[in-house]
Amino acid sequence: RLNIPTLSDLGNSLSEISDKWQELQEHQVTVWILDCPALRNHSDLFGEFLKYVSYSQQQFGAKQVRSSSASKGGLNPGRKPMQLPHNFTEVYEDYCSGKLNSREAGEALNVSHTTFLRWTRELNQA
Repeated sequence: RLNIPTLSDLGNSLSEISDKWQELQEHQVTVWILDCPALRNHSDLFGEFLKYVSYSQQQFGAKQVRSSSASKGGLNPGRKPMQLPHNFTEVYEDYCSGKLNSREAGEALNVSHTTFLRWTRELNQA
C-alpha cells in the first residue's frame, strides 16, 4: 500500500499522473490519497477515470491543433481588403493639393475618411 498526501505528488500533469497511476496498478499497489478518502474504496474506478480524462485531453489538444492549422492554411478569416476605387488617384491629388480634406475625399470615394487616410499612409509607405 502506498500513502500519498495528494494526487499531485504522482506528477505535474494529468498524463504523468495517469501514467504513474497505471504503473502502480500494474504492480498491484493500492494507492491511498490522504486528502481524498473517497478514492480509497474506488481506486480501480479512479484509474479508469484518469485514463479517460487523459485520453480526452489528448484528443481535445489534437483537435485544437487541427483546427488552428486549418485556419492558417492560406485562408484569411477576416474581411477582404477593399480595392482602391478607379478615381482614387484624382481624389488623392486633390487631397494633396489642399482642394479636399480627408472627409471630403472619403465621401468622393464612398469610403470613410479613416479608410482614405489609411490608403494614403499605405501609399506613402510603399
